[in-house]
Amino acid sequence: MPKILALFDVDGTLTVPRSTITPSMQSFMDALPSRGVTVGIVGGSDLEKQREQLGEDACERYEFSFSQNGLVAWRGGKVGYASGARKTKQRDIGPRAHTDRTSTFEKLKTKN
Repeated sequence: MPKILALFDVDGTLTVPRSTITPSMQSFMDALPSRGVTVGIVGGSDLEKQREQLGEDACERYEFSFSQNGLVAWRGGKVGYASGARKTKQRDIGPRAHTDRTSTFEKLKTKN
């Protein structure tokens, strides 16, 4: 069976922007692992806002969670990588942010 990783953006994909996830979307997301899909969430907001939108157990519910535009990464409910930034400002997002996300993925991939 092929390995499938599905990453979902929070605002505008899993939820209406700045709103909470609907029960039907939550059911859909919860069913994916039983179909062989590893699920991750990605968002520009900090973890606190993602938890407000997706539930307090967002980091535990999904195998991967990337908040603050990938500056903080969780895997299986444990922090896998943090850049040291607590809040991201628009001026901090640029070519370096892409490199940070790639590094984050590589670090998480090798933790298994």
